[in-house]
Amino acid sequence: MQRMDDRVFDQDCATYLKSLGIMVRDGDRIDAPYRADADSRSFTMNGPLWNDFARGVAGNVWQLALLMRHGDRKEA
Repeated sequence: MQRMDDRVFDQDCATYLKSLGIMVRDGDRIDAPYRADADSRSFTMNGPLWNDFARGVAGNVWQLALLMRHGDRKEA
């Protein structure tokens, strides 16, 4: 049986965002999906890693899931 955290860690950011209904491809430049004020297409994804150049933050798919769920570890 696959653990829940493996389902997040074993995918790339684009796959995770698609599971939330955000249609993107790896390498796309988009508005940061976790910020309502994002408008500069400064968010990039490369496999399990992402970078929000406008805010100077980056991380892995788990950290993105936490941001998307407002820090709620259970929901992420």
